[in-house]
Amino acid sequence: MSSIGGWSNMSSWDSNSQGWNAWDRWRLGWKNLSKQYLVSGYNSQNNAETDFENYSLSNNPNGGEYVLRDFNSTGDAIRIKLPTVDNNALPEYLWLENHSLSLSEFDFNEDRINTAIIRKPKHVLQQELLTFPYTKMTVL
Repeated sequence: MSSIGGWSNMSSWDSNSQGWNAWDRWRLGWKNLSKQYLVSGYNSQNNAETDFENYSLSNNPNGGEYVLRDFNSTGDAIRIKLPTVDNNALPEYLWLENHSLSLSEFDFNEDRINTAIIRKPKHVLQQELLTFPYTKMTVL
């Protein structure tokens, strides 16, 4: 059995991930030195850092458009608090990272529409590929 694998270095058992994800970095308090916030991306014009540590639909009811640069080189990520039915339950989050500097053949297929849609009740998250290596995320 390979000793490489798993979703996170912070939650691995008998294996290690080859990289740190946004949750690992957030949990350890690691921040890119060039950034102001621990979990952040940029506005749709890619000129202002946006804090995404406490992003939710309740504090951003109209959603927005944001730019995520390559996570491994910049640390850009979005953490979205998911709506919950049970107020006594611990909060759950959706973490978004852009890994666009990979050399996968699928990342460079121009004939393919690069759109990922995750459907939640009355809310849609859509990913639109911009000029490499940026990804614009639209939260509706």
